[in-house]
Amino acid sequence: METSESAEETSEDEEEEEDAGDSASGGATFGEKHEISDRMAVTVSEPEEFTPGEYAFVEGDWDVFVSMDVTLENIGDEPVESMELMTRATSGSQEAEPIFDTDSGLDMPTAVVQPGRELEFTMGYGVNSGEPFDLTVEDMMDFESTGVTLSTTID
Repeated sequence: METSESAEETSEDEEEEEDAGDSASGGATFGEKHEISDRMAVTVSEPEEFTPGEYAFVEGDWDVFVSMDVTLENIGDEPVESMELMTRATSGSQEAEPIFDTDSGLDMPTAVVQPGRELEFTMGYGVNSGEPFDLTVEDMMDFESTGVTLSTTID
C-alpha cells in the first residue's frame, strides 16, 4: 500500500524528470524564470533584433543580431559571482557568437550578487534568420546542473 509520503515523493520525482526533459529538449520558454542550480535562477527575455554599434565586437558573418534582457537571481545562501553564469548558443547548425557592444549596453557583468538579490543585464548574439536559435544557460560552478535550454526561430 502506498503511503501519502511515498506518493508525494513520486510526484516530486516526476516533476523533476519533467523539468529536466524540458531543459534537455529545449522545451523551456524565453521570458519565464528558470532555476538552473540551487544558487541561481534566470529569466531571459525573447530575443529582439538590434543593430550593433560602430565599435561592437562581432565575430562571424551573421544575418541578424539579437539582444536579450537577463535577470540573474541569487537563490542561494552565499554571494554568487555573475561571471559564473555561462551562456552558449547555436544558430541552425553553427555555434552562435556572442556580441559585445558597450554602446548598446551589451556586456558580460562582473558583479557579485548577494543572496536574495538580482542583477539585470543585456546580452546579444549573432544568428542566422530562419534558423533555430538555442540558448543554453548554466551555472558553471554546479557540475550536476544541466542548466536550461531556451529555443526559438529568429525570422
